[in-house]
Amino acid sequence: MRIIDKEQLLVLLEKQRLGTCTEAEEALLNQWFDEPPVIEALTFVSDEEKERIKSDIHTAIRARIATAPQKSRRLTFRIKAIAAAAALLVCLSLLGVYFFSGNGTEQMIEVTAPQGIAQLPVTLPDSSLVWLSGGSSIRYPEHFASHERHVTLDGIAHFSVQPNKQAPFTVYTPEHVSVKVLGTSFVVDVRRGTKRVEISVITGLVQVDEDKDKLDVLKPGEKLSYSCNDKSFRKKKYAPEEVKAWNNNGIIYLNAVSLSEISVLLQTMYHVNLKYDPKQTAPYRFNMSFSRDLTVDAVLDMLHSVSGLSFEHDGKNIKITQ
Repeated sequence: MRIIDKEQLLVLLEKQRLGTCTEAEEALLNQWFDEPPVIEALTFVSDEEKERIKSDIHTAIRARIATAPQKSRRLTFRIKAIAAAAALLVCLSLLGVYFFSGNGTEQMIEVTAPQGIAQLPVTLPDSSLVWLSGGSSIRYPEHFASHERHVTLDGIAHFSVQPNKQAPFTVYTPEHVSVKVLGTSFVVDVRRGTKRVEISVITGLVQVDEDKDKLDVLKPGEKLSYSCNDKSFRKKKYAPEEVKAWNNNGIIYLNAVSLSEISVLLQTMYHVNLKYDPKQTAPYRFNMSFSRDLTVDAVLDMLHSVSGLSFEHDGKNIKITQ
C-alpha cells in the first residue's frame, strides 16, 4: 500500500500535524519520505531530474532541522514530511515545468513559459517547433500516434508544424475551438479571460473548428477571430506587424528573468539541469538575447560574462557557483 495522489498526501500530512495519524498512516508517510516521489500523477522528465529534486528536498530538510529550536527537533519527522512536501512542490513549479499525467496508457508533458521569457521554444515529438509566449502553456503526449498529432494550448503560441499527411496536427483550446493542419506555420491566441480565440496563418492552410463543426479554412495572411460569448466569428486580413514579433529568426529575448526561469528555458532547450543555491542567486536578473542555434556552452558563456557566475558541467547537471 502506498500514497497514490496529492490529495491523499495532503490529508495525511495534516493528520500528522494534528497528531491524529494511525500507525499505518505514519508508516505510509515514512515510506513516501524515504522513497520520493511515489505519487503517480507527479513523475519526472528523467531519472536525473528525479534525483536532483530528491537531493534538493533533502538539503532543504537538513537546513530546516539544523536551524530549528531544540524543542522542535523532537518533531523531526513532522518537519521532514512537511518540508519534503513543500520542497517537492516548489521544485516542480520552478524547475520542472514538465507535468506528467495519464490514465496508465499515455504519458503527457506540460510546458509553461515563465513570464520573464518573451518566447520559449518547445520541440515536439515530431520535431515541430512551438514558440510559447510568457505565461502560456502547452500540453502534448510524450509520443505522437502514427495517425494523429494532438496538443492543447492555453495562452499564445507560434507553431511551425512538420508536414505529415498521414497524421494531421490539431491544436485544442480551452474554448472548444480547434485548429487542424497538415504542415504549416500559424499563431494561436487563446488567453483565458479574454473570451476570444484568434488564429493568424503565416504559411499553408489552416482549418478552424468549433467542437466538431467546421468554421472556416484560412490562407496565408488571413486571421480568424472567434467570440466565445456569442459563438460568432469573423475573418479578415491581418497587418504584417501583428505577427512580426514571431518572425524573430530564432532569437530568444530575456527581460529581467531570474535564474530559476533560465533553468526552465535551458531544461526545455538543451535537456540540462541547473543546480544552485537559490538564496545566493536570488538577486540576479538577466536581460539578454541569443539565437536558438547556440550551444548550451555558448549560452552559459554569455551568462558568465554578464553575471560572473561559474558553470561546471557534470553530465546533464550544471552546477552554478558565485
